[in-house]
Amino acid sequence: MSDSTIKDIFDHLRNMLIGSTFLALAVLLTKNGVDSSSVYHMILGFTSILGSFGLLAYNSVHGMKKLQERLSKPKAILISVIYYPIILEIIRVGWTTQVGL
Repeated sequence: MSDSTIKDIFDHLRNMLIGSTFLALAVLLTKNGVDSSSVYHMILGFTSILGSFGLLAYNSVHGMKKLQERLSKPKAILISVIYYPIILEIIRVGWTTQVGL
């Protein structure tokens, strides 16, 4: 793999981590809004959750498109099979430690 492909993979991973952090913060904001009965925090939290899911979805599609441009389809699928469980585990650990879900 070329240096630019490796850079794309790590850029994608970084962006997924940032997106999952935003999602965890949005869930915390929503959870605190529900606990304190603050309508403003609940609306802001739910809007942030939707935005975070949008960012994660966009980044997933964009990252896979870039991988498929740089790699053959079997290599892109292989990297995805390895890559996405790692991303999901990182999100899960972040949620359980920060949000407590």
